[in-house]
Amino acid sequence: MSPTALGTTVGRIKKTLYSDLQKYVATPSAEDESFLATGGMDLSEDGSKFEETKYFIPTSRRRCNFTTIIAVVSSVLAAILLFTVAALLDHSHPSINYVPAITDNVQVGGWPLVEAGGNVIVDCGGTPAEAKDRGCVWDLMSFSWTHPACYNKNESETFLAEYGPWKWYENVDNKPGAEVLDESDLPYMSMVWTQEHYHIAHCTYILKLLHLAAMSGHLVTDEGIGMFHTDHCVKVFLDPERVVFEKVTTRVQLLYGKCVTIRDVN
Repeated sequence: MSPTALGTTVGRIKKTLYSDLQKYVATPSAEDESFLATGGMDLSEDGSKFEETKYFIPTSRRRCNFTTIIAVVSSVLAAILLFTVAALLDHSHPSINYVPAITDNVQVGGWPLVEAGGNVIVDCGGTPAEAKDRGCVWDLMSFSWTHPACYNKNESETFLAEYGPWKWYENVDNKPGAEVLDESDLPYMSMVWTQEHYHIAHCTYILKLLHLAAMSGHLVTDEGIGMFHTDHCVKVFLDPERVVFEKVTTRVQLLYGKCVTIRDVN
């Protein structure tokens, strides 16, 4: 608002207040004495008429009105400033550059391949002892030690409850050995074998984590952020000759997860 416009607005407010006050008749009481300007209730000679009492806006009220106006104008200016700063900060955030789906010269083609995962926020080391020292927890669904920063406890427990349990076997010369009867041993076994059903459940679990991270911007484990993992899972899902769920087919390697950002490109 320009100074001229502000002055005009203030003048209108003062004029309105003065006009409204003139509509009232004086009441001679101690409470109202401070609001009287000149005169009072002046009876005429016949006692039937009186002179109209005039009022003025006292200094304290004028100051109050001006203070209110200044406060309102200041609030508006502050809001505009905050909005401008927020817009500038939002514009500065990195984003993925890509060709919009609708352009003047739209051409059919593939989407750009954007690999991420290089921005590691925290990792779990390389041994179970290091993982524990760094506060990492065991996630059977990803078969990895995972830091709480990218461990989705709710999703992991949901998958385990709805689709597990599975049978696990020792790795002997890259073949299934004796069955592992105690799952508490799994976090310390470098490689094991399990059933096809776990293979499929693991793929869907990792893909769901990626989906959730893509929508929320949350950190995610690096296990599935590479496109090669998604390509592998697609083949698992769509292979018409895939074996039955119960068969032992899958060799699983113990992992030490890294928490990464869902994207780290400009």
